[in-house]
Amino acid sequence: MTDRVGQQLGNYRLISLLGDGGFAEVYLGEHVYLRTKAAIKVLHTQLAQDGMEGFLNEARTIANLVHPHIVRVLEFGLEGTTPYLVINYAPGGTLRKQHPKGTILPFTTIISYVKQVADALQYAHDQRVIHRDVKPENMLVGEHDELLLSDFGIAIVDQSSRYSSTQNMGGTMAYIAPEQIKGHPRTASDQYSLGIVVYEWLSGDRPFHGSMMEIVGQHLAASPPSLCEKMPTLSPDVEHVVLTALAKDPKQRFGSVQAFAAALEKASRAALPQAVTHALERPIPSRPLAASGIGWSTELQASQQTPPPGISNVFHFNQKLSSPGEFFGRARERMSLLDRTSKQASTSIVGPRRIGKTWLINYLQLVAHEKLGSRFRLSYLDATTPQYATVAGFAASVLELLTLKKYSFADKQEALLVLDQEVQELARGQVLVLCIDEFEGLGNRQEFDLHFFTALRALAHRGLCLVVVSKQPLIDIVGDNGKTSGFFNIFKQCTLEPFSKKEAEGFVQSKGDQAHLTEQERQDLLRYGQVDGAWWPIRLQLVGEMLLEDKILAMRENDPDYYRPADPDYWQAFEHRLEQTYRGVVR
Repeated sequence: MTDRVGQQLGNYRLISLLGDGGFAEVYLGEHVYLRTKAAIKVLHTQLAQDGMEGFLNEARTIANLVHPHIVRVLEFGLEGTTPYLVINYAPGGTLRKQHPKGTILPFTTIISYVKQVADALQYAHDQRVIHRDVKPENMLVGEHDELLLSDFGIAIVDQSSRYSSTQNMGGTMAYIAPEQIKGHPRTASDQYSLGIVVYEWLSGDRPFHGSMMEIVGQHLAASPPSLCEKMPTLSPDVEHVVLTALAKDPKQRFGSVQAFAAALEKASRAALPQAVTHALERPIPSRPLAASGIGWSTELQASQQTPPPGISNVFHFNQKLSSPGEFFGRARERMSLLDRTSKQASTSIVGPRRIGKTWLINYLQLVAHEKLGSRFRLSYLDATTPQYATVAGFAASVLELLTLKKYSFADKQEALLVLDQEVQELARGQVLVLCIDEFEGLGNRQEFDLHFFTALRALAHRGLCLVVVSKQPLIDIVGDNGKTSGFFNIFKQCTLEPFSKKEAEGFVQSKGDQAHLTEQERQDLLRYGQVDGAWWPIRLQLVGEMLLEDKILAMRENDPDYYRPADPDYWQAFEHRLEQTYRGVVR
C-alpha cells in the first residue's frame, strides 16, 4: 500500500488514512481553499489508455446520482493511471463497524435500514446504474444517523478496467449474485446482495461459508440454510421473503428492490405483536411531541427536544470498542491483565458466552501503546476461523500477523520450527503479545496435540506473551495434553462474572449521564438489564441501545408513538423485542 498522506489529489490534500480494503484506500481529505472535509477513495486499479474514456463516462453517470441515501460523488479524476473519487465524508463510519459480524439486529432496525438502502438502489436502478457491491461495509452512517449507500464506484471500475478473473470480479464474494459471478449483472443482482445482508442481520451469520471457490459454488447451486431453523421464533413469512430475494434465477426474485423491501416490511409487521408494529409505521402525529412529555434529562428538556449530538454512540451492543473510554467496569481484571502483560506473563480470560471477554482484549489493544509503551506489539486471532484448522495454518497466520509476510508450510513440524525461530528473532527488539479468542477452536481439533501445546509453551518462554480467551478453563479444553506439556503453568486465570448490583448501578449512572437519560429511564435500564438477579454487560448495552433507538425515532420523526414509556403495551412490545434479540446472541 502506498502511503499518500500529505499528497494532493485535485483540490484536496490527504490528511489521514481512514481505511484500506481490497478495492480502495480511503483518506480523509481537506479542500486546499475551502477547508471543507471529504473522503478520498483511491482505487486499487490501474486503467489502460483505452479504458480511461470508459471510466470518465461511467464516472459522470455516478456523479449525477443525487439522492438522500447515496453518498454524493463530489469530484473524480486520475492520478497517472490510478482513478480516485472525492465523496461526502460520513462521520458515523460503516454499518459493519456499528454492527460487527455475528450481530443480530432487531426487526425495527433491519426494516429501517432496508427501506433506506432499497430506496437508494431503486433510484440508481431507475437511472440504469447497478451497484454490484451491496454489503454492510458500503453502508455509511451520516451526520444525522441517516444511511448512505457508498461505493457505486465499483460500477465504474468494473466496466472500465475489464476484469476477467473470478478473483477480481466486482463485488464481495460473500454477497455476490449467481448471475454476477457469471459476468451478467443486472438490477436483481443488487436485490440478491441485499437479501444476503438481511439474512445476516436476522441470524447473525451469512448463509454461505468456505474458500472463495466453495462460496462461488454455493451461490450458484446451494440453497441457503433455513432461517427458521437458526431462529425458531422467526416468522415463516419473513423467511419466505428473504429466500425469494435469494432465488438463483433473477426472474424468480421480486420485481424490484423496493418490492422486496415492501414485502419484508409487510411480513415483519404481520409476524410481530400489534404493539411492536408501532415502530414500523409512521402515522401523522395527533399532538406535538413536546406535549407528550418525552424529553431528555431535566437540564435539556427546556431547551432541546432533539437528540443531543453523538448520543447514538453511547451504548455498544455487539460492537467492537473504538476508544478505552467506552469500556466500563472490570477495574480489577483490567489492572491484572495490564500488569501481567507488562511483565510478559500470559493470561487466560475465562467466562460464559457474551460476558465481555473480547471487550477486555479489545481494551488491552486500545491502551497498549499508552500504558505499556511502543515496544509492545499486539496481534489478535479468532481460533474458530478456517485458517487455524491445522497447525501449519495456525503458524502461517500467526507469522503473517507478526511479520506482515506470507508463509506456507508442508507440515506442522516445519511450521512450528519456523514459528519458533521467527519469534526468537522478533522478540529481541520488541514485546510480542498474541491474543487468541475462542481458544476452544484449537482444543477441539485433533491435530492440536501434546506436541503443539508443548511448542506453544516454549514460545511463551522465548518471548511470546499469550492472552487466551475461552468459555471454559484451559484444563477442560486441553486436558491431559496441557498437563503433560506443563502448558497451564504459564497462565494466570482471570474469570469474568456478570455485574453485581453495585457495578450495574455504576454502569447505568455513567451511561445515563452520557445519554442524558431521565431517572425513570435509568431505572428501566436496570430493570430490563437484569436476568435472574444478575446484570450481564451485553444485556445492559442492548437495553440501553433499544431505549435510545426508540427515543431518537420519536424525536426525529416528531411522533410519540415510537416511545411511550407510560404505556404498558409499549413495555410488553419492548420486552418481546429484547428477548428475541438477546436469545439470538446468548444461548
